[in-house]
Amino acid sequence: MAKIRDLPEEVLLLIFSFLKLRDRKIVARVSRLWNRLAFSDRPMRSISLHAVDYLNAKERKILLKSSRCYRNLTLEWTEASSEAFCVQVLDKFGSELTSLRLSTYVITLPLLVRFLLKTHKLRELIIEGSLCSEECDMVVPEFGDLRSLELTQRGYESELRELVPTLFPNLTSLDVVGAENASLDLIRFYSKQLKCLHVLLEGSQLQKFSELENFENLQQLNVHWPQIIDPKYSVACFQQMKNVKSASISGPVNEDTLLSISKWSQLTHLCINVQLMKASTFKSVADIKNLKSLKLQGSVREKCFLKDVRLLGVRKLILDGVSTTNDFYDHLASFVPHVTFLKIYDHTFENASLMLITKSMVNLQTLSLEYCYQVKDNGFQFLNYLSGLIELRCWSVPISENAFLRFPKCPNLRTFAVGGSGWITNKSVLDIPKAFPNLTELNVIDCFKVDEDTIYELRERMRKCAVVKLEKLEPDREAEAPWAKSW
Repeated sequence: MAKIRDLPEEVLLLIFSFLKLRDRKIVARVSRLWNRLAFSDRPMRSISLHAVDYLNAKERKILLKSSRCYRNLTLEWTEASSEAFCVQVLDKFGSELTSLRLSTYVITLPLLVRFLLKTHKLRELIIEGSLCSEECDMVVPEFGDLRSLELTQRGYESELRELVPTLFPNLTSLDVVGAENASLDLIRFYSKQLKCLHVLLEGSQLQKFSELENFENLQQLNVHWPQIIDPKYSVACFQQMKNVKSASISGPVNEDTLLSISKWSQLTHLCINVQLMKASTFKSVADIKNLKSLKLQGSVREKCFLKDVRLLGVRKLILDGVSTTNDFYDHLASFVPHVTFLKIYDHTFENASLMLITKSMVNLQTLSLEYCYQVKDNGFQFLNYLSGLIELRCWSVPISENAFLRFPKCPNLRTFAVGGSGWITNKSVLDIPKAFPNLTELNVIDCFKVDEDTIYELRERMRKCAVVKLEKLEPDREAEAPWAKSW
């Protein structure tokens, strides 16, 4: 049988290119060969270089002398005097880039073009700042290889509605904030070729968006409108979107709009806002025959909301910030009888509800509890009913110091993640192996009372566990669980 050390260097380089920086440092300790290959000049697929203008002269010199290659780059600057440094960074790393994020207050068209001319393989561009067009006589070049554009600021000028299509004629993915009519003009221009659309609308723009046409090729849609729609209002353009496979509709949805969505025969992933939705309206979701993943947002106030609805194909259910009536969880098992992944983000979720789902949803393999403040230690004893549970995640759940000693023995549990909690201490972490003896991965994330020495001791106790990690989150990520993604 071939061993990993017998693999050609080209194969190892390909494998290492997908590793994060932390994992590269680990494999670099294995041998001199792996040390050389882990930080070779091959492009790093999963590592993003973040270059900022407040680096001092020594740090800039070290960065520009680096022999590494990157596929993802973020340039962040605040002063015009730093633009020359940004150009130097792109001169150094631009040749292999496929994704570029530009973060500043204002970026002019000449500067943007200057940056893009140094990135021949670029496929994705994200602009965090106002894009403006200075009066200039330059000939606007065409960057036909770019496929994805994200404009995160509301303040880009309407003049760019003509320049952007000239710069990027072949876009298939567009992400815009719809505070300006220019954004709707961009959507209209690209509508025939768009496969992915993400747009944040103002209430006054909803009707203009509804009147857009030619979305036959759209496969992924993420749209948000903040105001409550007229009960009789229907989003007309939804009727054209026959090939949508993934949709996130985070504005309030009425009966006619949900009826249009239910006719998307290719739809497999749906996120929908059920705020103030009636049970009779929600029944239309059962007409989506190929649905595999469902995410519900908003408050459910009507009783028996799920009683007469069955989604036999759904395997993944996310209740994101859902406040519910007392009987909501009584019907959850019949609503999605074959679900294997369940995430609950509900401040009202309590031990009685946990008992209900563990007794009735026997097919669960992954259970994620986030901000379930009403769940107490003795509620976790109900995990015994989930004999097939493989992964358990707890984020900001009140777990006491001795809780893990009272946890049921879950012999099949392989992954446990706990985080975002001031309740977790060094002592409680050291009790985890007693509760879950067969773990292969343990993640302790943003538990400020747990230190590195405790994690080292835990690694010694859990030698069978392949991964034991203590992670501190960045300040801007502390508000949510690190595994909390859009899907």
